[in-house]
Amino acid sequence: MKTHYINQPALIERLVKDDPVRPGIPAEKRLGRNAHLLITGEHDNPTAAVCVSYTQAVPTSEDDLFDDGVRQTVAVFYTIWSYKRGAARGLLMGALDHINRIRPEVKRFVTLSPKTVMAQDFHLGNGAYILRENKTTINYEYHPHRPFRMMSMVDGYVTNYGKLEVHNVNGLNRTRNVWYVTDNYGNLLKHIDTEMGTLVL
Repeated sequence: MKTHYINQPALIERLVKDDPVRPGIPAEKRLGRNAHLLITGEHDNPTAAVCVSYTQAVPTSEDDLFDDGVRQTVAVFYTIWSYKRGAARGLLMGALDHINRIRPEVKRFVTLSPKTVMAQDFHLGNGAYILRENKTTINYEYHPHRPFRMMSMVDGYVTNYGKLEVHNVNGLNRTRNVWYVTDNYGNLLKHIDTEMGTLVL
């Protein structure tokens, strides 16, 4: 589904009333040279909405979201919501691709997310990794060319989220998205079977 920029103040004013994450940010701050609101669906019938700001550094709070720099290299997704099941993921993936194409100066794609299980499950499930935990927020980071197998360091090992053939309790092999852990040479050490809720060594 096509991703649209919204540049009508009245429509933004209406849409942001549904923002469940950062309702306190005024509508006028969400539109400008370094701030956009994007949707999927039609203007009068959106399926999802996301707010993006462009900054020079990864923010840790709302106070860091908006500035007037001329060459911002960090795209920050600071709130996203959906009117249709599954539409938020499609919008996020579309926004990553869209921004990557039209703003070549942007080198990083991060979030300013609340510390909630819902946010964690959404972003990790869509291929992000935890970049940094702040006092009241968490930054997840995406790579537009690698929606899966994002890597971070945990206890000296490389953790990944991606497709892996796993051996389930019935002795059948199937391929699905799971967390798995490798050493620095790529050798599989263990994986977390997210469907069974178990850690497999």
